[in-house]
Amino acid sequence: MYNFSEDRKVAEVGYELLPDYHRQGIMSEALNTVVNFAFNELHLHEILAMTHQSNENSKSLLLKHDFVLEEGREDEGFPENLVFSLKK
Repeated sequence: MYNFSEDRKVAEVGYELLPDYHRQGIMSEALNTVVNFAFNELHLHEILAMTHQSNENSKSLLLKHDFVLEEGREDEGFPENLVFSLKK
C-alpha cells in the first residue's frame, strides 16, 4: 500500500511477481490479505490499482478480487495504464 490520500481513505496497491511463480495462487492469496488489512486495519474506503493495458494476468487478478475497471479514469503520466478500484 502506498500513495495514500491526504485524508488516508484511499491508497494504491502495487505488486510484482517473477514469471516463474505465476499461476500458483501466490499473488491472489497476497492480494486478498492486503485488501483485508487495508479495509479492516487501515480503514481505507477505496483501493486503487494501476496496470498496463496489455497485462492480462494483472487484469484477471484484479477482476477476480472484485476490482472494477474505472472507464475514463487515467493514471496520470501513464496513458497506457488502466485504473481499477475496489471500494469497501
